[in-house]
Amino acid sequence: MAIIDGYYRELVSLTSGTNIDISTVLRKFPATPAMMYPEFDTTKLSNVRITNDELADFIRVINSAFRVYYQNGTSNDNYIDAISPLAFIALYQAKEDLGGVFGLDSSATLFASAIRPITFTAANTTPQQNWNFNVSTAGWNTSFFTINTAFTSSTADLNLYNNVTMFIAGFEEVSPSVKLLELQFVTPSGVKEGVKDFPLNGLPGTTNLLMLDQSYYIGKNLKYTIDMNFTATGAIELKPIGLQFMTAQYFNQE
Repeated sequence: MAIIDGYYRELVSLTSGTNIDISTVLRKFPATPAMMYPEFDTTKLSNVRITNDELADFIRVINSAFRVYYQNGTSNDNYIDAISPLAFIALYQAKEDLGGVFGLDSSATLFASAIRPITFTAANTTPQQNWNFNVSTAGWNTSFFTINTAFTSSTADLNLYNNVTMFIAGFEEVSPSVKLLELQFVTPSGVKEGVKDFPLNGLPGTTNLLMLDQSYYIGKNLKYTIDMNFTATGAIELKPIGLQFMTAQYFNQE
């Protein structure tokens, strides 16, 4: 966890006041807009400010959401070291999208956590409370996931409209036999974003971290689908590596 804690100290040291703007983040993390889809707009985000207190709380969220990936060796540390800078940028995007003051307690109006299955699958045919799925067709499965932050529902924890955005950096797969070999995001306008392959995922193993070369920020009230190519049929545990950002209204729903 020292990597992420060090980010906080360095970012605070780069600012002369209590507010940290996107240019300060990019001084520490030389991320390019193309590292995120859609590309982040530094001009659009230039008016967003994060206070030192908000940043400290966000560090705690990242520590909690990504803690499991630190427990299996330094290779996973490297993955999270690569993810974290873009997670900071996603925080600025979420503040621009949803507004509010980020925090951890009832005084905050903007929150974040690891992505919950009920949120991620809200717009799927059958929303789920877990990450266990059944692959019924080997090969390409069109729209295996539908991520729709414009989704509305009378069921509170399915009502994502104006309430939720997401940051997705990859997927964790737990499966003894079924393997995810490739995937492709399809944008709200129906544009296919290109096949992302995981060539080493054909090797033996039951737990794999499948990291995307380009992270995705699913903004407010947008619909994406994900096509996925599996090696076989059967049960698979598959969950996104990333964060969901939420208004207080959604955060408080059970």
